[in-house]
Amino acid sequence: TLSLHDALPICVFLSGTQFTVQHTTRRVPDYQFTDTNWTGPLRRAVSQGRARWAVLTMSNNYSHSMLSLYRLCPLRFKFRYQDKLVPRQPPSRHDIDFGNAWHCGVAALFRPDGGLKKALEAFAAAYPESDYPAVLPLRSQGKTFSNGMAALKGYVARWREDDGYHKVLHVEERNEHDDATGKILKLDRITEDQRDGQVYGWDTKTTGSYLDNNYWLRFEPDSQIRTYTDHIKKRFGHCGGFYIDAANFKHRAKAYT
Repeated sequence: TLSLHDALPICVFLSGTQFTVQHTTRRVPDYQFTDTNWTGPLRRAVSQGRARWAVLTMSNNYSHSMLSLYRLCPLRFKFRYQDKLVPRQPPSRHDIDFGNAWHCGVAALFRPDGGLKKALEAFAAAYPESDYPAVLPLRSQGKTFSNGMAALKGYVARWREDDGYHKVLHVEERNEHDDATGKILKLDRITEDQRDGQVYGWDTKTTGSYLDNNYWLRFEPDSQIRTYTDHIKKRFGHCGGFYIDAANFKHRAKAYT
């Protein structure tokens, strides 16, 4: 298994007998290497100071969360997956439970028998207000029960016109991906845009970060989205693109005048 370190702008993905090396910035072109010719170009990139690489002894199995963590912080990746370190204080489940509740609410909204009422009921049932911690994590002050309910109402109002163009084909459908890994895919939503006839994938997310350029860059590139779009192309014959359906629950602790 090849991997890179020191947060330099390059990632390696292994797929069958091909190595795909793609930079996380657009300053240099991407490279496609077969198993017989990848070493020369990669070594040149290393010698020119554009990349560093190392052969790791970790498991050949990987997940999209592993790759995302590496892109976010290589040091955290090393601590967790190579050194097998465990935090002294386990992280709060609040962000996970809140994100799951939001997923349930949005999924209920777009099901054939769905709607705003069903979405609110699903959100409340998935993470009841009585289960919220008395003191929310510092970086999750905006992820309250009332904010979640209000956000669902605002989501429907904000995107009503645009959603009217999207014919919902599937909601949270599980599929076995046709590749060597046998991974099970669960796309949050698949729609057909009535304006261009193209099929699109959707991934629902919540965050306590601003939806700025730094947030969106984490999905460029993103191995999970590539797997999703590949699946859509194989299934429907085409894929118009992929939506990151992100909801921002950033809490502004300071008041501005």
